Order: sequence, then structure tokens, then C-alpha cells
Amino acid sequence: MTVTLLGYNKMSFKADDGRQLEGTSIYYSYPTFAKNGYGVEAEKKFVAADFDLPPLIVGDTYEMDFSSKGRLLAMRESTNDCA
Repeated sequence: MTVTLLGYNKMSFKADDGRQLEGTSIYYSYPTFAKNGYGVEAEKKFVAADFDLPPLIVGDTYEMDFSSKGRLLAMRESTNDCA
């Protein structure tokens, strides 16, 4: 899916089970054409610090691959400027 990066935050927090989690929350948008309308949707995903993120530049486009359960599998800079 081609997305536009809206922003990101470096995160560090304790999970409910006491483990220390570190990573990045990424905020992105993408065009949507739903059954009852169309427009742009925005979402947030948290990715662990060991995930291989490309250089993040707000406003740039990226390709994101997800599992069938919505887990981010890969993110790379897009060669397509139409998001």
C-alpha cells in the first residue's frame, strides 16, 4: 500500500507486564474508496526498535506491506509519488 508519512514519535515505555518497550509510532495516510464514500484515511502503527525502518521524512511517500492480521511486515521509500 502506498502511504504518505504524516509524522512519527520515538517511544520508550513499560508494557503492562513490566517489559521495557522501545520503538517508533508512525502516523500515515492513504486514499480510501469505501462503500459509502471516499477520501483519505489516517492510521498509527507502533514498530519495535529492531524493525528496519527507512529514513523517515514527513510528507514523503512509502510502500508498506502488512500481514493478513494488519502487522507491518516491511516499509520502504516509494518510487511512486502518488499517494
